[in-house]
Amino acid sequence: SRSLATSLTDRYAIHSSSDGVSWTDRSFTTQSPRPFGKPHHVYDLIHTGTHWMAAAQEAVLKSADGISWSEHRVGYENRGIAANDGGHRLVVVGGDEGDQEGEWFTSSDGGLSWDALFIASPFLRDVIWTGTQFLAVGDLGTIYTSPTGAPNEWTRRSSGTLLPLRGALAQPSGLVVVGGLDGSPVILTSPDGVQWSPQPAPGPELLYSITQAGNLFVATGTDGAVRTSPDARNWTRWLTPTTHELYAAAWDGRQLLVAGEGGSI
Repeated sequence: SRSLATSLTDRYAIHSSSDGVSWTDRSFTTQSPRPFGKPHHVYDLIHTGTHWMAAAQEAVLKSADGISWSEHRVGYENRGIAANDGGHRLVVVGGDEGDQEGEWFTSSDGGLSWDALFIASPFLRDVIWTGTQFLAVGDLGTIYTSPTGAPNEWTRRSSGTLLPLRGALAQPSGLVVVGGLDGSPVILTSPDGVQWSPQPAPGPELLYSITQAGNLFVATGTDGAVRTSPDARNWTRWLTPTTHELYAAAWDGRQLLVAGEGGSI
């Protein structure tokens, strides 16, 4: 089954589907006050092998079945969540976008308790597990890697850009990061997370996400932007029937799901 999450003021809007066509509303109202008074947006969603975990505004959400959810108060503007193999180590990244402060939280007990690490670097927007290391990306071209995700075991890498980095993907062939601003999209590739190379990006739209769909890389962005590539270096620009912001994409082996602005799928 699949799950998607967005937000509705003080409610977490979560929907699940077994086919990507018919969706069931799993939304629930937060039981906790909002210290910073912000809507409960949900920005990222993963499955650890045993549980669904979501990065949300001022919280991390957890569910064993995608139906019943618990809320754990963690962080501020949480934007990305990742788990290593087996889900033994969880990492959440985000910070304060307005003040350009980055932070991450790590857990080694399935999300029951969290260690906080505040950093002076810019706001962080995504984190993934590559199979051998965690990779976190953010504004001003920020890239961090860590073999364990432990609070004191992160190394900053040089990306070669000062533009925002928004999404990351790991494949056996290497790593891909996308981002940029409207008019200046960014695509970077790396064999190891240390050395990064810029790649040409067709079209002016900034890119939010990157995923693998069969033999193709798929990147999505503003104004309905969808880009595909067989190698993350040579990209094709596709026309889509929407001008919505497209924030995320996922491939289940049969079809590609793209989700974006206004609850569009």
